[in-house]
Amino acid sequence: MVFLRTHEETTAIRLRWNRSEFTVIEQKYILKSHGNISMLEIAQNLKRTRSSVIKFVEREGLKITKEQHNALNKKNFEKARMKFQEKTSSSE
Repeated sequence: MVFLRTHEETTAIRLRWNRSEFTVIEQKYILKSHGNISMLEIAQNLKRTRSSVIKFVEREGLKITKEQHNALNKKNFEKARMKFQEKTSSSE
């Protein structure tokens, strides 16, 4: 079985793959901002996901500050709490 893609589909896939890499300017911004503002703010300023910024920071061998870590945990806790409430309210 052969899957043929149009030129537009191929271009879109390439752009999506290339988008996952940070530009030199974005890398400098992340490194300059790391520790000064939250990972979420960095991601929003770059129009990227928070997880992509965190992965970049980890690849660079930088530490996530205690405040940033606490903010991540708080956000994840709130997400989980909301999902749990949705499940319990829909099953009643």
